[in-house]
Amino acid sequence: MGFFRYTAIDSSGKQMDGTISAADSAEAVRSLSGRGFRNVRVQSPDAAPQQTQLIRTGKASDSQLFYFFSQAASLTKAGINPHEAFHSIASRTSNRYLQRASEEISSASIEGGTISGVMAKYVDLFPHNAVGMVRAGEFGGFLPQALDQLAQHFSESASFKRWFWFLKLLSWQGLIAVALSLPLPSAFWAGLRIGTSTGFLIAYSKFLLFPTLPIMGVLFVIYLLVRLRIARTEETIRRHKFVLKLPWGLGARAKAESLTTFLWTLRNLSRSGIAPGTAWMLASGSVPNAAMAMQLAEAGKVRGGERPLSENFNEANLFPPDIVSLMQVGEHAGDVVGTLDQMVEGSFNEFLIEKARSRVGLASIGCLAVLISAGIMALVLAQGYYGRVFQEAEDFVNSP
Repeated sequence: MGFFRYTAIDSSGKQMDGTISAADSAEAVRSLSGRGFRNVRVQSPDAAPQQTQLIRTGKASDSQLFYFFSQAASLTKAGINPHEAFHSIASRTSNRYLQRASEEISSASIEGGTISGVMAKYVDLFPHNAVGMVRAGEFGGFLPQALDQLAQHFSESASFKRWFWFLKLLSWQGLIAVALSLPLPSAFWAGLRIGTSTGFLIAYSKFLLFPTLPIMGVLFVIYLLVRLRIARTEETIRRHKFVLKLPWGLGARAKAESLTTFLWTLRNLSRSGIAPGTAWMLASGSVPNAAMAMQLAEAGKVRGGERPLSENFNEANLFPPDIVSLMQVGEHAGDVVGTLDQMVEGSFNEFLIEKARSRVGLASIGCLAVLISAGIMALVLAQGYYGRVFQEAEDFVNSP
C-alpha cells in the first residue's frame, strides 16, 4: 500500500484534491471513480518530478508574498477551489509577476495541475521553501494550513528585514560622513594659505569633486555589482551557508527558524499518514534555509526502503542527541505525532529566543558601525592636521 496525491471533479463540478491509500495508481483511480469522481489524476508523492520549463521573472517583496499567501490561505479555508481562488487573487495583487503566476495556477488547476507545480516554474518569484511547503500541503491534505504558515513566514521575514534597513541607514550615514571628511584637511590648509573663508569652500569643493567622489562612485558600483551577483537565485545555497555562520545570533536564528519549519511540516505529514521517508523528503523542501534543506534531504535518502525517523534525525547531524533519543522513545511508544508536537513546541521557543538575540545583535552592529565611522573620521582629521602642521608652520616662517 502507498499514498497517492489526486485531483478530481466531484458530482457537483467542484475540483477536489487530497491523498488516498492504494496498492497502485490504477486501484487509486478505480476507488475514486467508484465514489463518483471524474477526470481523476493521481501521482505518487515520491514520483520523480517532471522537467518543467522555467520562467524567469522579477522578484516579489516579502510583504507582497505575505499578502499573496494570506489571501490564498483564507480562500482555501473557505472551501473555494484553486481555480476560483487564484483567479480572484490575480485581480487583487499589485505585482504583475504574481498576477501572471496566479492566472497560470488558476488555469492549470482546471486541467488537474498542482499549485506547487506551477510555482516551481517561477524560480525568481517563489522561494524554494514556498514551493516545498505548498507541495507538502497538497500531498498531506493540509494546504490551507501550509499557505497560512507561509504567510506567517513572509510576515516575519519582512519584519526582520526592517531591522536591516536600520543597520543600512547607520552604515551609509557613516560612509557618507567619512567621504565628506576626507577633503577637509587638504581644504583647510589650502584655505589657510588663501586667507579667506571662500577660499576654504572653493578648495573643499575642488578636493571633493576630485578625487573623493570618483573613488566613492567606483566603490559604490563595485558594491552594486557584488550585491546583484550574490542575490541571484543560483547563489542561494552559497548565500544561505554564509548566513548560518553569522555571529550575533543571526546564524542561530536562521537555523532555529528552519528546524521549526521542518518539524512543523514533518508533524503534519506524519499526522496525515504519509510514510516516514516520503514525509521527511517533503518536509525538507519546506525549510527556508536552502543549505539546511539540502542537508536534511541528503539525510533522508535511503536505499532499500523505509527506515525509522530517528535514524534520519541522527543522520542529519543538525539535532542534539536528546532530540534523537526523544524520537526513538516516541517510535517505541507508537506516538510519533505526539513526539513531533513536543519537538515543534520546543523548537519554536528556541526560535523566539534566537530572534530576540538577533535583533539585539543587529542593534549592536549598528552601534559598532557608528563607532567605526566616527573613529575613521577622527583619524582622517587628526592625521590631516597634525601630519602637516609642523611643515606648514615652517613654510609660513620661511615665507617672504
